[in-house]
Amino acid sequence: MSIKHKGFVSLESTYKDLAIIENYLPAGIVPFATDDGGNFFCISTRAKDYNYVYYCNDDHYEGNNEKEYLELLTKSFNEFLDRLV
Repeated sequence: MSIKHKGFVSLESTYKDLAIIENYLPAGIVPFATDDGGNFFCISTRAKDYNYVYYCNDDHYEGNNEKEYLELLTKSFNEFLDRLV
């Protein structure tokens, strides 16, 4: 998702659509990228898990049960970046 550049899907509009309008993602879980299947990589801005990175697996989406579809990848964004291959 783009933060700055026009012509790309913006992070802000994606968060607004998924968390605010559709209630697909919990408030404070911000998608920043997708995989080839359309699943989201998200970062938390919530106090309880601030900066944690999650994989949002759409195949396991069960409404408001985030434990079913949000898989913890790392406990920090820097750790997520360090693990990229």
